[in-house]
Amino acid sequence: MSDEVRSARRDLTALRIQRQEGRPSPRKPLYAVIALFALGVMSLFWMAAIGAVIFAEKVLPFGGRLTRPLALAFVVLGLWIALDPGSVPGLVEPGGMQMP
Repeated sequence: MSDEVRSARRDLTALRIQRQEGRPSPRKPLYAVIALFALGVMSLFWMAAIGAVIFAEKVLPFGGRLTRPLALAFVVLGLWIALDPGSVPGLVEPGGMQMP
């Protein structure tokens, strides 16, 4: 077996052990940064709001228990925006401004 295959197997085994022990994956922070960048391009308010949620989940001692209620809240918010976007405070619908 080549060294590259052994190295890949060691890496996969380490990731499996981390997942079983509840340690975060090294990819999760990258996904959070990408999501925050996309949100920041669209709206600084939503970037700050989601950043605060991520901070709370990671830093607070009860952050792990916040995951499911916050996920449910985001699903409800997404449905609200999809069904009646005009009633969401602070939401600016695209196409409101005309180009000269």
